[in-house]
Order: sequence, then C-alpha cells, then structure tokens
Amino acid sequence: MMQAILSRLHSHKCATLKVPSNTVTRSFFLSCDLFVKRKCRTGRNRGEIVSNLRAEDKEPNDFGVEFSFANRATRKSSNRANTRLSNRIRGSGAVLVPHPDKAEKGGDDACLVLEYHGVFGIMDGVGGWADEGVDPATYSSTFAKKLAAAVLAGEKDPCGMITYAHAQTRVRGSSTACVATVSPRDGLTLVRIVNLGDGGAVVVRGKKVVFTTAAQQHQFNCPFQLGCPRYYPETDSVDDVQRYDVSVSRGDVLIMGSDGLWDNVFLFEVARVCEELLMMEGSAQEIAESVAGKAFTNSKDEHYDSPFTQEARGKGYGVGRSEHARGDRLVGGKMDDIAVLVVIFDSS
Repeated sequence: MMQAILSRLHSHKCATLKVPSNTVTRSFFLSCDLFVKRKCRTGRNRGEIVSNLRAEDKEPNDFGVEFSFANRATRKSSNRANTRLSNRIRGSGAVLVPHPDKAEKGGDDACLVLEYHGVFGIMDGVGGWADEGVDPATYSSTFAKKLAAAVLAGEKDPCGMITYAHAQTRVRGSSTACVATVSPRDGLTLVRIVNLGDGGAVVVRGKKVVFTTAAQQHQFNCPFQLGCPRYYPETDSVDDVQRYDVSVSRGDVLIMGSDGLWDNVFLFEVARVCEELLMMEGSAQEIAESVAGKAFTNSKDEHYDSPFTQEARGKGYGVGRSEHARGDRLVGGKMDDIAVLVVIFDSS
C-alpha cells in the first residue's frame, strides 16, 4: 500500500505543466562539435551506477575545442589546458543512475562537464511528455548541446548560456536546468550558479554544507521548467532562473544533482560522504559514485523517511485511513533517476 501511494505521488501532474514523474538520465560527451550519446551499461542490478560522464578537454583546435572521453579513467589535463582554471579545479566527475525500469532506455536527462572551460550542468528531462508520445530525452539532450555551443562560441555568463540554449532548442519537451561556471575573480575562485526547477547544487566545506540553491516548484512535485513556446506555451521563462555567486576555497566541493539525488539524500549525508572520502584523498569521481550510490540505496528503502516523503507529508499527503489507524505514516525513498556531478576545488 505504501508503495502504491508513493507511486501516485511520483506521477502527480499539474493541470497545465508537463510534470516529471520518474525521470531517467542520458549522458552526452562532446567530441569536437558533436555530441555522442553513451548508452547505459546494464548488469545484474539494473539500477547500478552505469557511467562516468567526465569529459576532459584538450587544447583548442579548428572546432573551438576538442574533448576526449575519460570514462575509463580520470586523466590529467593537457599541459596546454586553461591554466587559470586547472590550478583552481582539482578534479571533476559525474555519474548517472537511471530508474531501474528505464535503465535499458538510457534515460531522459543530460549532463555537461566541460572542465577546460569551467562549465558544468545537469538537465532533467520532464518524463510527463512520454504520455504524449514524445521522448523526454529529446529536449534535454538538445538543450545540453546548445549550451555547449554557447560555451564554444565564447559565452561566459551561465544566464547567457541558458538564454541561448532555450531560444535554440526548438523541439517538443521540457527540462529543468542547473548550470555552474568557475572563474577567477579578484584573487578568489568564483562559482556562478543558475538554477531553474527542482534540481540544484550545494557547496560542502569540511563537515558542513555552506551553500545550497533553492528548489523552484509551482506546487508539490511540479517544478519550473523550460520548453519551446511553440510546442509548450506554458513554459517558464529564462527570467525565472535563480542566480547565485559563491566564493570557494581549497578543498571545497561543489555537488550538483537532479531531484533524484535531493529527494533521497539529506544535505548532512552528502557532507558526510564528502568529508570521509576527502580524508582518504578520494577523487571527485569517487565522491560522485558514493553519493549517487547512497541515493539509489535510499530510493529503494521502503522504510527510509526520505526528504521527498517528508515534504509530501508537509503538503498534506499521507496514507489511507486503515493505515493511519494502525499508526502508519507515509515513508519510503523515491525511485527515480539520479544525476550527480562533483567538482573539487584547489588553491587559488
């Protein structure tokens, strides 16, 4: 009964907005000017961590910049890499864990890791479009491609990147978006984050979360989202994005995630994982995998009092009368797709 109630919560929709129910993930690597889709690997546990999404830059070329796949191992940047950022970013890594029911499809989300340019992003494709025969991955993947095009064209401001991507993504569908840029500023390392929807980012320093974005929802489980106005007149606007500037220090960790992460892991749990792995000199990729693995484990736990079910109870959702009479309450993880992107900062 509990799972049936949670299932109804997951598929909740607004009257006018295409609301994500259970979204999954798709990764894209940029090689020269082309995105190449990476299919998820499936194993005995179809919900296992399926890919390392890190794309590592080489020197600029005729295409603007060349990227090589680094999912087999994390490699040092080229000697000709952007030294202004290479001595500020110790490493980055990303992982996608699809909803087990959609692992073979590969997912609806896109993740962008352009370390050379100091640009990182997660787009959460809105799963509700599948009910209309539209592949939710089409919009998020196209949006990610246009984001990268804006970066390669020289755009430095994440708001400008999202504005360009929204204007150029002329396909059916919609997506949330969280984009972060890293740049030197007055001797400090500045992270500029723009977020729209229920994804988001946090900065962990030692044992504490020192910064977090706020989720944007029209109502419970109905996030702000961007779509092409021609096909989706109800789209939110780029003007709705929230913008944050955060100064980071050596050892700070930026963690970006889709709602599949934040619905299943509390902030103190994320900070604990970061602290433990950094003490063991763990890499950004190892942190991403550990955080994503914890979120996935929690999502399957019917007895875990997750952030999602706590919010649901606060919005008035609950169990049926018979369950309430027995003293039961709405608990459990939220089975969903989980996207995690991690950046560890070094000295200025």
